[in-house]
Amino acid sequence: MTFHSKHIFAVLLCFALFSLTACSPAEKPVFELDAELIWTESNQWPNNEFTRNIPQPVTGTPVRYSQGTSSNYGFFSLELSDIPLEDCKAYLQAIEDAGFSPISELEEEPSPGSVSIANVYLKEETGLSLAYSSGAEGLMLYISRPISNA
Repeated sequence: MTFHSKHIFAVLLCFALFSLTACSPAEKPVFELDAELIWTESNQWPNNEFTRNIPQPVTGTPVRYSQGTSSNYGFFSLELSDIPLEDCKAYLQAIEDAGFSPISELEEEPSPGSVSIANVYLKEETGLSLAYSSGAEGLMLYISRPISNA
């Protein structure tokens, strides 16, 4: 993953944590991880309680994933590579077709011929954040849900 796509993912992750979850001042902040984040390399689409409810992209190769908890939320992160821009845009439509409503959508051209996308979706209590970089043809997915439903 390039520096630019890591930067977009970090910004999107922070935005998702703040926009999709809320806590009172007496509660533990949602952005504090309950344990160290560990990435596991994998070239297969994971089948778990987080990914079962989102469509699998038609193209793209899973690279790695992580799973954990933060306050009262469970989350699952997945990095994919080899996704052309057109396929990413088709995947965004598939997300909406699966019942996810867009909360925030951002598409920018940080340099000529390069496109970055950062979108946040919500379906019931499941939050889905996506960060895409056309230069790296990489897609990061971040799925979060209350632990009682995770």
